[in-house]
Amino acid sequence: MKPISAFTKGIIPAGLNKPETRKDAELRELWQHVAGTMASHARPMLQRSGRLVIICESPVWATNIRFQAPSILKQFREHGFSVREVAVKVSPVNRSRPLPASRAEHVIPISEKAAKSIIEASEKAANPRLKLSLERLAKTAQRQLRNQ
Repeated sequence: MKPISAFTKGIIPAGLNKPETRKDAELRELWQHVAGTMASHARPMLQRSGRLVIICESPVWATNIRFQAPSILKQFREHGFSVREVAVKVSPVNRSRPLPASRAEHVIPISEKAAKSIIEASEKAANPRLKLSLERLAKTAQRQLRNQ
């Protein structure tokens, strides 16, 4: 019987399927100390050849971390990590806020006059992307009018 690593070789980057090392645990622990309030909105993902990748939940936190990158680098170096740069990535997944049960919760009622205006605008739009968006909105408006 072959280990799973034999099947994932070449597919999963080396080291990704290894158990957490002591250095990884130290990295996460230090991140909690260095990041402070940012720690709950961003996490270090991997350190490869002196590069620390930090995943943030929003562009706002990413900007904040980029602004503080020199300080972050200094603190990691002081604690024995050979980090030469910080790369910041945004992952839009926000686990603190549950996803809505359905899109119907977000439907905003449209008046009959507004619905007619949207339908007319969609017919006259010259820009293809705008036309498509208006057509979708017009269909939604028409459904709402039928359901009233």
